[in-house]
Amino acid sequence: MKRLLLIFYAVWALMPAVARQKKSAAKRVQRIELSSTQQHRLDYFMHEASRQMVLRNANAAYALYDYCLGIDPTCPEALYQMSVLERVLGRDSLAMVHLEQAVRIDDTNVWYKEMLVSRYMDANKYEKAIPVLEDVARLRPKDVQVLQLIEDYYSRTGQYKKALEALGRIELQEGRGLELSVEKADLLDKMGQKDAGINELKALERDFPFDLRIPIVMAKGYFERGDTAQALACYERVRAVDPTNMLLQVGMLNYYENCGRDADAAHLRDSLFYAKETSEELREELTRKMLYDLRDDSARNEKVLCALDSVVKVAPTAMSHALRVSFLEFMEAGSDTLETAWRELLTLDPTNTKVMSSLLSLYLFKDADHPNLEGAEEVCRLGLNSYPENLIFYRYLASILYQQKRATDAAEILESGLRQVTEATNPAEVSDLYALLGDYYHDLDREADAFAAYDSCLVYNADHISCLNNYAYYLSLKNEQLERAERMSYRTVKAEPLNKTYLDTYAWILYMQGNYSMAKFYIDRTISPSADDAAVLGMEEVSKDVLEHAAAIYEANELGEQAERYRQLANQKEE
Repeated sequence: MKRLLLIFYAVWALMPAVARQKKSAAKRVQRIELSSTQQHRLDYFMHEASRQMVLRNANAAYALYDYCLGIDPTCPEALYQMSVLERVLGRDSLAMVHLEQAVRIDDTNVWYKEMLVSRYMDANKYEKAIPVLEDVARLRPKDVQVLQLIEDYYSRTGQYKKALEALGRIELQEGRGLELSVEKADLLDKMGQKDAGINELKALERDFPFDLRIPIVMAKGYFERGDTAQALACYERVRAVDPTNMLLQVGMLNYYENCGRDADAAHLRDSLFYAKETSEELREELTRKMLYDLRDDSARNEKVLCALDSVVKVAPTAMSHALRVSFLEFMEAGSDTLETAWRELLTLDPTNTKVMSSLLSLYLFKDADHPNLEGAEEVCRLGLNSYPENLIFYRYLASILYQQKRATDAAEILESGLRQVTEATNPAEVSDLYALLGDYYHDLDREADAFAAYDSCLVYNADHISCLNNYAYYLSLKNEQLERAERMSYRTVKAEPLNKTYLDTYAWILYMQGNYSMAKFYIDRTISPSADDAAVLGMEEVSKDVLEHAAAIYEANELGEQAERYRQLANQKEE
């Protein structure tokens, strides 16, 4: 979280201020005049404050901006940047004060005003946000998004007349259209002028007689008012032109359901459900309706699945298959059934990462002792083709190839993945790839390349624990850079004090440095001296190498009997 906050500081520090215009206003605070020396000092310290922001030194940046206000209490840039820092630090009240001061001083800066609106909205202070937004609209008269926000804020605060005026200003920019007219009709309804709302839509229908959406929307409005005759008349006008219109079908379905015409509703619902032209969103809604209607039926799942099977045959699209897959997951179908369904969907939609993830989990973790590596490899390669920038697939594929004793292929996959890295790539993912690459290089006896990969890993993540452990251990095997190896290994023990692998590495490095007593202390934390032979041999984390390390460390401490015991246990472990 700390890293994200510091990056946030840097972004704000680099963002350029919006160009100012010289303008006098009644509410504007007059900037004080600075001498040439004062201006130079202010410029210098403002630049230094921005530099500290880039360097992620938030406290230093805040102190420098505060110092700048001592030179010029009316410096809007310093006030604004302090408000940004205070916001992140949780000092919301002070942040609001400083931002309001910045806006009063530089009242033509649109960026400051937009940020102030955002702060007011976060605090639910709509009554303060609206006049500031109106100022922004005056500065940007053709910015429709600003006008939309104004209309929304007026609607939220119940100022429907002003909201209508805002819609009128939007209409001047965009022209008349269904969405705007529907919003106008809705506002007029809220003002109690229901007839005026319908008249708005009627006028739109006269202007756009071939837009069949308009009478359908009007039908909905009539129906909500309880005027079913007028609603049906609107639907009939559409039916006369396009009897298969999908919006008409949905409208008629709602009409039948609300009028209690259950048989007609059921017939139309089935017709829509199995129609090839039905949108997937509507089909999903109809599926939910079917589930609800069959909630007391013991064979509900079977009936719904049978219906979805039929839909897949009628409309074999990725969306229809996705709907069927979602239902199979909902009913917790067997893994074989799910695998077949997932693979069918992936054939139609090779970019579906959710299905890829499900298949990988099935292939790799359903039976961890006997994973389906071939199936997992196929999915990963499909993922690489669809998302060559996604490093997760490279990591999985490399691990799968390595388990198949294909270390060279695994290393090449990681190398190709690292060639995809850009400034936008997650550093943690990059460090993971370099750590794995270092391990594979070492297994391939490419020692120099392995150490270079480990160094690269630590550039992207200085606290990558497994990399620190492996790097330190391999350095100790070469009896090189033991001080550095000891520092790296100690960090792993400090991070995971119960991890036997890390404890063993640290003990071995201490032994290589000649610090035998401390080496014994840490090897005893790896293998308890009081543990009997069976217990030691049963420890999965205690390998033959660990037992040989223990024997050497005890020998160095002149504890020959225990050293011999560990040597014998090491031989048994090998068997």
